[in-house]
Amino acid sequence: MTDKKTYRRRNYFIDKKYQTAFAFKFLIVLIIAASVSLVLFTYYTRGTVTIGYNGLEINLDNTNNFFLPVLSVWVTLLILATSIVAAVVMIFISHKIAGPLFHIKQALAEVAKGNLTTRVHLRKKDQCKSLADAINEVTTTLDGTIGNIKTQSAEISCLIDEMLATAASNPPLHQEIEHPLQELRKKITELQDATNHLKTSHSA
Repeated sequence: MTDKKTYRRRNYFIDKKYQTAFAFKFLIVLIIAASVSLVLFTYYTRGTVTIGYNGLEINLDNTNNFFLPVLSVWVTLLILATSIVAAVVMIFISHKIAGPLFHIKQALAEVAKGNLTTRVHLRKKDQCKSLADAINEVTTTLDGTIGNIKTQSAEISCLIDEMLATAASNPPLHQEIEHPLQELRKKITELQDATNHLKTSHSA
């Protein structure tokens, strides 16, 4: 039995809306540039005549009438050919931008859900690498800070329990420290409730 290699088709349309809009805008610019060229040609050749030869016959006509029909056809064909090539090139270029942005968007969505262990993984030559590194740096800082808060709040909560248990054998002392410690426990509990939904490396 021969092993067949499985090939994963590369998806160049990661963000179809963004990439299509990117290519379409480039196409619009191309059409506008060609149209402006035709208008300028018509403007600067107005009132001029051109002599043409058809065998032994000499033709004298307005320059616009002489060149514009042929020029329009060639410009249209050139726009179509260039548009096809440009569209393919723009898809490849936008893929290099849309791909990293897609991964960054996914990572930020995970962070928004409370998963602070999420990191953006891009290759060295990928676009937006510096942005991904900055996001990772911020997320790592939050991960460490929130993780420490969760750990220390749990330790303080245990310490409060130990202090109350120790003071139980001394009623005057227990009565004196019970209220402040209960207030502290309340604040610690509120802090734990606010951070418990956040996933950190300490609790992953």
